[in-house]
Amino acid sequence: MGDRRHPEPERSLTVRRIHAARVLTIVAIATVAATGAPAGRAAAAVASNRETLGGVSCPTATTCFAVGISASSTSERTLVERWNGKTWAKVPSPNVAGHAINVLSNVACATATSCFADGFSSTTLSGKGTGSLMERWNGKTWSILATPGAVSPGGLACTSATNCFAVGEGIERWNGKAWSVVKTPKPVFSSDVTCATSTSCIAVGASSARWNGQTWSVVPTPQPGDPGSDFFALDSVACMTPSNCLALGLDSEPINSFSTLAEHWNGRTWSLLGPDALANAPGADLGTVTCPTATDCFVVGGSDPVAVDRQHVTAYHWDGTTFTPLTTPSFGAGNSYLNDVSCSSATNCFGVGALSRPYFGDLHTLIEHWNGTTWSVSGPQSRATS
Repeated sequence: MGDRRHPEPERSLTVRRIHAARVLTIVAIATVAATGAPAGRAAAAVASNRETLGGVSCPTATTCFAVGISASSTSERTLVERWNGKTWAKVPSPNVAGHAINVLSNVACATATSCFADGFSSTTLSGKGTGSLMERWNGKTWSILATPGAVSPGGLACTSATNCFAVGEGIERWNGKAWSVVKTPKPVFSSDVTCATSTSCIAVGASSARWNGQTWSVVPTPQPGDPGSDFFALDSVACMTPSNCLALGLDSEPINSFSTLAEHWNGRTWSLLGPDALANAPGADLGTVTCPTATDCFVVGGSDPVAVDRQHVTAYHWDGTTFTPLTTPSFGAGNSYLNDVSCSSATNCFGVGALSRPYFGDLHTLIEHWNGTTWSVSGPQSRATS
C-alpha cells in the first residue's frame, strides 16, 4: 500500500480495454449475473443475438457512424450503424476471414466520406491469435486496412482525411496513404486521444502525451493526494481548444474501489479538478466525454449506486465549472450503458451503448439523442424497450 505508481503495461492494457472495448462490458455483466462465469470468460459465453455499440462519431448533423459488435454463440462480427439525419440503419462492414472474433471499438470521422474504425480480431472465441483491426469508410463502403499492428484499440482522432492518430500500446499515424508507427521518447499506453487542431493533440491513459505537430512528448499528470491509492488512469479526453481540455478517469481507494477523477489542461500543464466540481457526481462512472463548445461538455456512462452487478445510463453536462446530472430514459430492471458520445453541436449529440431486458434477455444496441434539452431513445433498438 502507498506505492504510488502508474499501472504496469499489462494492468494498464486491461483497464484500457474496459474503455476501448467496452462493447463487451454489458455482455460480461449479463453473463456473470446469469451464469456466475468469470467476467474474463464472458466473450466466449455470449448467447445468441447480442449486439452492442462501443464508439460513435458525428462529423455533421446529418452523418454519424456507430460501431460495435454483433455476437452469436459461435462468432462475434463487426457492427456498423449510420445516421442520415432521420434514421439509423445498419451498414455492411467486413470481417477478417477465418477469425471467430471481429470487434470494432472506436470510430473517428474527419468528414462524412472519411472515417476510420479500429478494434481487434482473433482466430478463436478464446482469444488466441488476437491482432489489431482497422477499417476505413470512403463514402461508399467500409474496407479492412493494413496497419503496422503495434496499437491495441485505445482511441482514434482525425483532423482531416490525411491526418489521424490511433493510440493504445503505442501511437500510429495516418498520412492519407498509410498507417505508420510514431516514435515516442518513452512507451505510451493510452486509452483515448483528441486533437483540437492538426498540430495539437492530447493522448491520455496511464500517462499523458502531447503532439505539437512534429513530435509526441510525455506530459506530467498529477495524481490525487490519497496515500493509499495504487492505481491511476485517465480514460477519456476532449479538447475545446489547444489550451482547454477535459480528461476523466479513475483513481483507486485503499479498499480497492474506484473514485471519479477529472483533470483540466490549460495548454501547459494538467491540474486536478477539486471536490466542488465533482460534488454532483460522487462516485459516478463519468465514462466518456465530448465537448462541442468551451462551456458545453457532455459525459455519458453507467452506474448503479446499490447493485454492483447492474448498470443504468448516466449523463452529465460540464459548463466549465461543475458537472450537472442530466435525466436519461429509464429502462426499469434491465442493464443499460452508454459507451461513447459525439456531438455535431451543443444541441445535437448521440450516445451509444447497450441495453438488456430484465432477466438478462437478448442484448440490443442502445442509442440516445440529446436535443439541447433532453435525452431520448433513438434508433432501431427501441424494440428492446417494449
